[in-house]
Amino acid sequence: MRVGASYTRTEKDARKRYNAYSRDALGLDHAWLLGRGRFLLSALTVNLDRYEHPDDAISLKTRRDDTFRARMTFGTPLGFIAGPLNDLLFTAGYEYFHSLSTLETYRYDNGKASMMLSYKWGY
Repeated sequence: MRVGASYTRTEKDARKRYNAYSRDALGLDHAWLLGRGRFLLSALTVNLDRYEHPDDAISLKTRRDDTFRARMTFGTPLGFIAGPLNDLLFTAGYEYFHSLSTLETYRYDNGKASMMLSYKWGY
């Protein structure tokens, strides 16, 4: 099992001052090898964006965004169904994203599911 953490500070400079912001990002990630080729990956990320000036075309408020992203992916070879399928890997994942902003326009939630089937070519 592997667990990691990260912190990033970003300063975005922009010609249009309402697009310039400072971001503090915190992240946690996890990888777990479950045996027999199976694995579980997960990650959490929080971004805190602070904009320098308001975009007068949208609002007189200065924008502040707090975003949260959670991801999880599970993968397994399909050999447990039948031996010849062991070179096929099935992966399923889900991601949730939440954005909270001082401006209503930028507040939303999103969920995303994915599946993938891949084949291991060997010599």
